[in-house]
Amino acid sequence: MVFNDRIEALIEQVVKVLDTEDNVIRDEFTRFNTIYVGNIQPGRVTFELQLTLPAIAQELGYDLGRFFQDRLFNFEKTLEYRLWHREHIPDDSPLIGIYEMDYACHSLEYSMFGIQPQWLEGENPAYGKPILHQREDLQRLKVPDFFQDGFMPRLIEDYYQVREGLQGRLALGIRKSVQGPFQVATGLRGQENVFMEELTDPDFVLELMEFAFQFHQNWVQGWEKLHGRSYGMFNIGDDDIDTRFTVPPRVFRKLILPMHVRYGETFESIHWHSCGDTNNVFQDIATVPHLKLLEIGPKDDAYAAAQIFARSGVSFYKCPDPVSEIEQAQPKAQEAMIENVLKAGELVPIKILCETASLDKGLILLQKFRETSGAR
Repeated sequence: MVFNDRIEALIEQVVKVLDTEDNVIRDEFTRFNTIYVGNIQPGRVTFELQLTLPAIAQELGYDLGRFFQDRLFNFEKTLEYRLWHREHIPDDSPLIGIYEMDYACHSLEYSMFGIQPQWLEGENPAYGKPILHQREDLQRLKVPDFFQDGFMPRLIEDYYQVREGLQGRLALGIRKSVQGPFQVATGLRGQENVFMEELTDPDFVLELMEFAFQFHQNWVQGWEKLHGRSYGMFNIGDDDIDTRFTVPPRVFRKLILPMHVRYGETFESIHWHSCGDTNNVFQDIATVPHLKLLEIGPKDDAYAAAQIFARSGVSFYKCPDPVSEIEQAQPKAQEAMIENVLKAGELVPIKILCETASLDKGLILLQKFRETSGAR
């Protein structure tokens, strides 16, 4: 593949930064959906402001639909934004010198089951509708082939073409899997069904998660074969786990935790992620083997979790509440969250990862962080 002059110029600029600066990521595959969760600094709490893709498209003035469909345009705008971010947002984000490719964002995995995304103008693609309407449907569903199913063949073709054009100048890869076993279960069967069946038919939910485990094993093996390198950290992204509303703690402990333990034993390096309220089960999450990275969700208490994980080697990233701490910030809510994170930072490595659709409001929170952390 031959790149146009604009892409070549952007590659040259990125390579120059990678060669001359320290706050960069050269070869650490840490992308999770559309955010980057690495770069956590021991001994220092940092703040990274990560705009959503629709907000980036609006800020840079490009067509988001074309970004999702046109590989070279996607590559160009990815590099362009990273350089723009470095010049315009005074946070602690590193310049990421890796092009981690996907198609249809977090719907890539579901396409391999035959679930097509819902394409929305000016927005990220939404998940398609569940395909398992009755228990027998699972028996007929085959475990996807990493190289043959869904959008993956198209993505792999793009990978080889971009690799040819890059000639080793930047690290390149297909992004890692993001959904955990429970999230795959709800995607295939439907959230409401799984939330009922975790109580009325837990054996079926176990079968769904077992299917997800086989899928993830195939994904890791295929990824390693394609890239010729070890997979590294596995993402357990189970956003549908909320122990206040969707998954009672006793259900998590009995039904889901044993599967998460199995993932830890199998993949030997785990990033555990849920945006739900998991305050009631941090003690249980701590039993997952080889846990390396943990999301502290919008409703989670970072300091309380840090007391459990202190000296464990696990790093945290804290996601602020998108409403009460960013979009419609409540009085003193930002300060309270920041103080809580700073206290946690005395016990564990942690950063604030502020994903937002509003650059202005993200910058307000960043400034509040600088003021609060500087006053300590």
